[in-house]
Amino acid sequence: MHNRMSTYQYGTTTVRSIGSIFQGPIGILTTGSGYQTHISGGQIGGGVSGSAYKCSFVTNANFDALSATCTPLRGGRTRLGPGSARWPRPARRFAAAVLAAPESRRLESRPMLTRLQLPQGASCFTFDEARARRAIEARVVSVFEGWSYDEIVPPLFDDAATFDPTLASRLYTFTGREGTTLALRPDFTSLVAKIAAGRLRQVEAPLRLYYSGEVVRYEPPRAGRQSEFHQMGLEFLGGGGAVADIEVIAIAIECLEAVGLVDFVLALGHAGVVASLLDAAGFAVDDPRRQAALESLNRRDPVAVEGAIVGLTGNASAGRALVALAEDTGIRQSLDAARAALHEIERATAALGDLESVVRTLEEAGLGSRVAIDLSESRSLDYYTGIVFRIYGAGLGFDVGGGGRYDALLGRLGRPMPAIGFMLGLDRLALLVERRGAPKPQPAAASTRVGGRTLGESVRDARDRRARGGKIRFEGPK
Repeated sequence: MHNRMSTYQYGTTTVRSIGSIFQGPIGILTTGSGYQTHISGGQIGGGVSGSAYKCSFVTNANFDALSATCTPLRGGRTRLGPGSARWPRPARRFAAAVLAAPESRRLESRPMLTRLQLPQGASCFTFDEARARRAIEARVVSVFEGWSYDEIVPPLFDDAATFDPTLASRLYTFTGREGTTLALRPDFTSLVAKIAAGRLRQVEAPLRLYYSGEVVRYEPPRAGRQSEFHQMGLEFLGGGGAVADIEVIAIAIECLEAVGLVDFVLALGHAGVVASLLDAAGFAVDDPRRQAALESLNRRDPVAVEGAIVGLTGNASAGRALVALAEDTGIRQSLDAARAALHEIERATAALGDLESVVRTLEEAGLGSRVAIDLSESRSLDYYTGIVFRIYGAGLGFDVGGGGRYDALLGRLGRPMPAIGFMLGLDRLALLVERRGAPKPQPAAASTRVGGRTLGESVRDARDRRARGGKIRFEGPK
């Protein structure tokens, strides 16, 4: 999948011209799903009218991969590869111009905003779409409150240093009036922890807190990803051990069931497994090869993992285990196989014991069918300290939420205590609900049209009906 898609189209749309590039005027139009550049068909490729075809060209951000869909206006559709002789002549000329253009010219063809367009990555929902999201949010919040979690509404922005350093390159920052560097919140956990260690310091732990609101951080445009998105989640601060782990996992499962989903799985792992293997293999915490090994493990690339461990002087079996996790030879999803393979690494064995205890309890609770083992979880290892999980819906291709134990974070803020939490992305959850055909919210109730002989009489009638709980559409005097 390309990180950034651009669509070049001619023959159907004429929009504001911004100059003459590639032998024709170029107009710009962006959409929420990616970049789209519409080009007036009448002047591309030396003046061919484009009346016979509607063609769309698709490239990545570097213009180094090109395909096209050309639709004859008389009907039919054919997908043509780069440089195909079957393309209409203006299409071939334009494709050649795109691929031959220097980078400085290519940049000119990228999207611009008009006053009526939202910025790339911004979110906007209207009518039934907004109503459906509110219904999902209400059901999830009802689950949180049913487990006696209290709502917290953190600030929209804070000092940029408050947030996870790994998100630094994705923050939307600005300078405050006092000269401090501030950032729009990229997540909630850091803020909730800060408030618990400060404003709520005198409140006795444990603290069960939930939140629901917008966060903003840069995300490459692709399906299910926007830079502005809505998170719903909870934090169990002061909740230690398996009891808290089980509670939080059970709540996460109930949230998905509450919105009507049945086909999902919670991939359960333990941060201590991969972390202990990296340490035992000989990776120093600040060794760049350690990060390279983690990224390779995330990509399930055993060759790259093996390359990263070359020359290390640590435990050879730990290195082999990292490669085996990337290969998925069986130990990634089997506690028994993992225990046999990792028996020499004491910390890994202890982590497996913790994980096995949680799995056994979930099975006893009747939730065993909702979980699967994934020991390769290797994201945010400097943050998570114990149980970690991600939630996947069938057919979606990416997770809709996740969480885990982060016992060290509150200690860095001066109030040490264990903690575990999770979040669900409302945007992704709504997409999953829509795709899986889960029950939709009830349509909006019909309105009663209200109007009287005079404006005052109309308002009085409207207020009377509203006092009785009615839904009205005010029309004024008849």
